[in-house]
Amino acid sequence: MYNSGDIIFQIIMLLMLAGFITAVVLIVKGFFQRSKQLDRIEKLLVEMKNRGKD
Repeated sequence: MYNSGDIIFQIIMLLMLAGFITAVVLIVKGFFQRSKQLDRIEKLLVEMKNRGKD
């Protein structure tokens, strides 16, 4: 049988693991969103350059 200290320790470890996984997911999502925004900005700049040539 587990004593209460072990159970509390396991709960804390699970919460820390869940928090770490959540942080990694958010960082990855943010990175992909940022790269999409950069692509959009790049397209806009190319369009503006092309308009300037016309």
